Amino acid sequence: MKEGAPQIFDGIPSNLALDWPGPIDDASNVAAVDEIHQQCRACRARHRRASAHGDVAMETRGGTASFDAKTGRYTLRVCSQGAGPMRDMLAAIMGIDS
Repeated sequence: MKEGAPQIFDGIPSNLALDWPGPIDDASNVAAVDEIHQQCRACRARHRRASAHGDVAMETRGGTASFDAKTGRYTLRVCSQGAGPMRDMLAAIMGIDS
């Protein structure tokens, strides 16, 4: 990722494979975080090198869902880790409270 380093892939500037901040709905604290970083006396970035890797999930990513009209409750059963983020993202997509 150093300036002048050989490009591995033409379509990936600086050889940066992933820079994902996560599902952010409200970026109002970005300025505050930047200010904290500027005032920090010992901040540093951490870069890790990894061999070629591809996510190959063992889970089949299957799922079943139901809605109980009497209680207004949704039930989702999925083959996945990360129940909280899955709930929050699907609730946002569906426009309901999580």
